Amino acid sequence: MDEAAHPTQPPGASVLRERAQLCAEFASVTSSDKAVAQCYLAENDWDMQRALNSFFEPDVEFLSGDVSPHPSDAAAMESQSQAVACIDLTEDEPTSSRSEGGSGAGQSVQAEQDEDKDKLSLVTWNIDGLDSDNLRERSRGLCSYLALYSPDVVFLQEVIPPILDYLKKRAVSYNIIEGNDEYYFTAIMLKKSRVKLLKREIVPFPSTSMLRNLLIAEVGHLVHMGPDV
Repeated sequence: MDEAAHPTQPPGASVLRERAQLCAEFASVTSSDKAVAQCYLAENDWDMQRALNSFFEPDVEFLSGDVSPHPSDAAAMESQSQAVACIDLTEDEPTSSRSEGGSGAGQSVQAEQDEDKDKLSLVTWNIDGLDSDNLRERSRGLCSYLALYSPDVVFLQEVIPPILDYLKKRAVSYNIIEGNDEYYFTAIMLKKSRVKLLKREIVPFPSTSMLRNLLIAEVGHLVHMGPDV
């Protein structure tokens, strides 16, 4: 009688709330919707990292593609080739997780975010696209890192065409400027909501035997450019 008058909360209510929060976070970092988030999370036992890796998994064409270096670089690359362990950079604690220490901690993080909105976050990364070892895992790790940490500007070195195509498909919140379209090259990624590309230029190096050039991008910080840019 008392139980009917005062129904208790179902045992799974906390689990449902936690899963709803995971769906919201997944949808936010992947720019997808909650239905897609629920699908990926459910297929991966509600493990956020596994679900992100599954979402960012390269296409079959990308994985099976033949990535051949320029003939003039083959000997040098072969001598430098080493087996390396795959490092998952997304194991680092994302900034958003720091707000879980209560309302005081959340307010502190919000204040820091408001204070830092005028600053640009920069990342430089040699993704070593010429090394085919663990290319699949490293490509997924790159996109997971971008989704979790959302840097404003990313400078990439040793990009290859399949990785560039993959980034353009997955990292849709970035404007990607490439220094070439074959063999290997540099690229600059600009967060669309934070940085506007004003001018780009590629300066060739005529005497290089390594296909190098200088990629230049003139940009504006949208925080200081006004609403009509």
